[in-house]
Amino acid sequence: MSNLSNMMISGSYRGLINLEDSTQNLASQSGYIQLQDGLGDNVGASIDASTLDWRITNNLDVGNTLGVTGSAHFRSDVDIDGDLDISGSLTHTGSIDVLGDITASGNIKATIGRFDTVETRVLHVTEESASVIFSSGSNVLGDDCNDRQDLIGQVIVSCSLGVEGNAAFTGSLTVSNEISSSTIAGLGNATAYSQSVETTILNLSSSVDTTILKL
Repeated sequence: MSNLSNMMISGSYRGLINLEDSTQNLASQSGYIQLQDGLGDNVGASIDASTLDWRITNNLDVGNTLGVTGSAHFRSDVDIDGDLDISGSLTHTGSIDVLGDITASGNIKATIGRFDTVETRVLHVTEESASVIFSSGSNVLGDDCNDRQDLIGQVIVSCSLGVEGNAAFTGSLTVSNEISSSTIAGLGNATAYSQSVETTILNLSSSVDTTILKL
């Protein structure tokens, strides 16, 4: 037992912190040994007899409480050299600076995330509220013919626009330059149609010239 009340040490034995079993030294014991006061009450901490690891069963408040004003405490830094294993939730108030990688097996939730570079395999975006200045490289939207992308507003395409498959326009189509196609619906073969128009114009021109000569 750790109760020292029967030992004549001094009147201050109640304030002594000693092992749960103070009849033997720490090296001869095993497992986690509770630390107790002079009356045998646990103080909320224990030490492993073999590894000398500490276990805190109550809250751990680290900081300098000197100069306390009301409920305000002056905090101190905590330096940990090694791994920090936490079982349960971690609540932190303030900024966190990480000088390495962050690996998470679950979800990472944040109100605002700011990153210089984002590398991801799958990206699900519900709403894009800002403008994308540049999207370099080749991009693929969708992976199936049944996928649908809705673009609301004005779409400007610089360079060339290629459509593999059918293109349907529910409104008007304005083209400032030529349309190149072998067949146009409603006109038939565009090349033959062009030749027919050219022949008609030549015949008309020849007829006009003949009429003028007769005059």
